[in-house]
Amino acid sequence: MIKQLKLINSEVKAIAKKEGKQFYFGRFVPHTKYMFIAEMPTPDKDWNPQDNFNISGSDKKFIEMLNANGFGGSYVTDLVKKAENARRPKESELSLWLPILKKEIEILKPEVVVAVGPTSAYLTLSKYKSDLGIKNLECIWHPSYVQRYNRWDKYVDQLRKLAVKYT
Repeated sequence: MIKQLKLINSEVKAIAKKEGKQFYFGRFVPHTKYMFIAEMPTPDKDWNPQDNFNISGSDKKFIEMLNANGFGGSYVTDLVKKAENARRPKESELSLWLPILKKEIEILKPEVVVAVGPTSAYLTLSKYKSDLGIKNLECIWHPSYVQRYNRWDKYVDQLRKLAVKYT
């Protein structure tokens, strides 16, 4: 499984090199029951293309919450692998990146795909659910929203309900 994921990551790196942009592929050792998918990575001025574990403050808190609530090691990725300012992905971007996301899903065979963010991520995944082979689709708030409004207590509730639903 890891070998197959590395091949997908090499596809992402090839596109990144061609465009000279910041790109991120899936992160963390796969625990394939859950796969968390956000809309796109946030650009970081200190990004290092050799280090795919460069994450923002709200992302760090997100990972802490996942670990604290039984989701540690879950695979975290994005619809669009190119780092941009937060916005809804364009159809041209989706046509490029959804085939790569589909490969990730086919390799991992997650029981549950969790959209990280109710607008872009969830709406897109809902639209392409059958094309991507998603069995169960759930949604949680995006960590940047949670951090902005300091709603970590409600976020923990979302994660706990998700864990209970699939145990």
